[in-house]
Amino acid sequence: MRSLKQVNRLKWCWVVSLSFVTASPGAAQAASEATIGAALPCGQLKGIVIPDSTINVDQMQDAVAADGMRHLSDTAFWTNLTTFFNRGSKLIFFHGCGDPWFSALDTVDYYERMAQASGGMEKVHAQSSRLFAVPGMGHCTSGNTLDRFDLLGALVNWVEDGKAPDAVTATGPAFPGRSRPLCAWPRYAHYTGRGNTMEASNFECR
Repeated sequence: MRSLKQVNRLKWCWVVSLSFVTASPGAAQAASEATIGAALPCGQLKGIVIPDSTINVDQMQDAVAADGMRHLSDTAFWTNLTTFFNRGSKLIFFHGCGDPWFSALDTVDYYERMAQASGGMEKVHAQSSRLFAVPGMGHCTSGNTLDRFDLLGALVNWVEDGKAPDAVTATGPAFPGRSRPLCAWPRYAHYTGRGNTMEASNFECR
């Protein structure tokens, strides 16, 4: 986490959350990318995000886990999504590995716990949910990376046509002319050893 001094050096900060897309069968027109965000002066952000630099996050997490009512209300523990998945609904997560605010490993941890609680990773990955980790991407976008990709289209294809997204193609202004496949977790892109390294078609997920 940034120190208060580091936060105050920033002129503006983006607070963005809910990096996932979700949809149900027959409702492609209603599928939307859920992104809530607001630009705040970091003087305000200091009081919102880091109210007390002495906070011990691990102790807070343990306290929530030990309190039944708080455990029920904390969405980090809402891992059993079988009711949602049993309707045929799909859920796609994505997270930038260069996110300065929230670690992509936290999303991986939630995804793995969710899969375990919802029928097991093999079943959930095959039928209901995929996670895409984006190398170098910041908080939902930006960074020295390829941060332009269509997960909403991938979701609609999964819901409407039954085609699960093993990979989506990413491009970005940081590297003009370059494309790469974003692979569904836990696979990642490997160069096949043949063809132009600037083209996604010459990489495979494994």
